[in-house]
Amino acid sequence: MKSSVLITGLLSLIVASQAEMLRLQLHHVGENPIIDAFHSLTSVSNFDASQVPFSRQQQLQQKGFRGSIPMRGYYRQIAVIELGNPPQSFRAALDLASSNTYVVSSQCIQATCINNRKYNASASSTNHRDGRTFSIPGTTNGIISQDTLYIAGAEVPHQEFGEAFSFYAFAPGFLGFDASLGLAYDGDKRDGNSVTGRISVVRNFLANRQIGQPVFTLYLGSSRPNAPSGELTIGGLEHRRFSGAFSWHGVVKRGQWIVSVKGAAFKHGDRVSRIDFNRIEAPTLVDPDYSLILLANQPAYYVNERLGAYSESKKEQYRRRCEGIEELTPVAVWIDRSYYWFTPQEAFIRAADGVTCISIFQEISFVSDEERHGRGYEAILGAVFLKKYYSAYDYGSHRVGFALAT
Repeated sequence: MKSSVLITGLLSLIVASQAEMLRLQLHHVGENPIIDAFHSLTSVSNFDASQVPFSRQQQLQQKGFRGSIPMRGYYRQIAVIELGNPPQSFRAALDLASSNTYVVSSQCIQATCINNRKYNASASSTNHRDGRTFSIPGTTNGIISQDTLYIAGAEVPHQEFGEAFSFYAFAPGFLGFDASLGLAYDGDKRDGNSVTGRISVVRNFLANRQIGQPVFTLYLGSSRPNAPSGELTIGGLEHRRFSGAFSWHGVVKRGQWIVSVKGAAFKHGDRVSRIDFNRIEAPTLVDPDYSLILLANQPAYYVNERLGAYSESKKEQYRRRCEGIEELTPVAVWIDRSYYWFTPQEAFIRAADGVTCISIFQEISFVSDEERHGRGYEAILGAVFLKKYYSAYDYGSHRVGFALAT
């Protein structure tokens, strides 16, 4: 009897150890010249795009932009997930700004759904619909479903998600994805944030004992040449993906992954000078859907002035001639007591003309003060930051952490 209990306990430990973390490879959506060219133009703009990063309206705003900027590796990445029984495979965009999880439905017959893989509810033996509907303003609408979700070989039953019947202003298939995987807080009550209003994917995996901790991490491949592909890890830290000390920062507005950025810093030998963002810590969204580091008007101006970069108007990016960049001082994002450094070369992206360099620090635009306060943040740490710094998102302790990516 004791031996059978011991064997059962050992088996439980083996299963638990295997289920502590889920590892999901990430892929760039730019798999053809059309998509690559599209993103090279839109990814460096100074607009704020919340639920629809690359809408038709924003494409039109970019017509006056002069010169293509090679942004491959700095824009949206996707992961492959499966739904239903038998499993149906989808390319899922990672959404750190909301808890929206949805997939294009087979009932979507719009032109915006033509190039998508579609979820067929009638083909799944475990699908359940309860008649509820959802709508994400300016993005999509549809109905709520439940089905088995598969991520990295692990499965969780009864995951709620949206079946999207129509899309406004953008086509997911053109942008390289068929689904959205919501990774922000499911308790966020902002309008249009939650498709289901209930349990998120990460917390559902935790509740079903498929992972060990309510944590997920992002490795975007690092900035160094020949780095491995990106990876989403659910359930803990992947120590082989970072080096040095890990710094944690409290989430200041629960709902999204928002931390307080104090300012920027510049290194002069052993001395560090700082730019305090108006002596008010700026609520800053951490989100790889944005390519660059976006700051409010005055902070963006002061940081770029120190970098020798200027913008002629609000529709122009901060830029300068590439010549002499190596002589600049390193620049850092300053959060709590931590500095996240970038070399002068890392602080700029070289344009296609080979002469112009675009600053990674650009201005974020809001339509009005009301919209700015409604969003809850005043700056964004985008993919250029998250490629250099491995990031972790802890639902349990309400914190975000960063360490140097390897």
